[in-house]
Amino acid sequence: MERKMTSLFAPEICRTLIIQAFDTESRPAYGQVATVDEKKHPHVRTVHLHYSPEKEAIIFNTHLKSSKWKHLQKNPILSGCYYDQYREIQFRWSSKVELLDDHKKENIPLLEKMWLRMREEVRRAYWLDAKKIPLDQKLPQDINLQKRPSTHGIIVCHPTLWNIYETNPQDYCKSTSTIHALKKGQWQSKVVSILYGS
Repeated sequence: MERKMTSLFAPEICRTLIIQAFDTESRPAYGQVATVDEKKHPHVRTVHLHYSPEKEAIIFNTHLKSSKWKHLQKNPILSGCYYDQYREIQFRWSSKVELLDDHKKENIPLLEKMWLRMREEVRRAYWLDAKKIPLDQKLPQDINLQKRPSTHGIIVCHPTLWNIYETNPQDYCKSTSTIHALKKGQWQSKVVSILYGS
């Protein structure tokens, strides 16, 4: 009997739920991610999160000069949190990261795909910065917003831990919190206290 491969993205019991939550084609997922600087100080910011079937990971766009890119170059771990108000579920994760830029040709298709998923005004800001033009100025007509500047990159999150907190709006005490930890290539799940289990 053939053994089913374990997904390294998330345990099968909640993998589909997580993918649906980060399906930004229907409902954009804006969540918070935290990195640590060289002084061990945490930094949190809101980003537009996406599920990537190509990487089987959570990914998001960033500028190569951003503090998060610099932090992750030196310390490639990240924690994230997203509250899905439609399902009333909080998704938290810890992950190793992969930084994608133009240095490898195999990165280009995904970079181009993710570039076009950014709002047009954000793409315009990237190009103004790349051309050293103040952001309150107009973009030169010869700039094609379908094309990327070299300052655009992607951060790929490969989760090693998920905490799925399912809230109960009618009765807080009936909410549930489950931790899924990846250990030696296998997911181990445990229901924990909603007050102090994470």
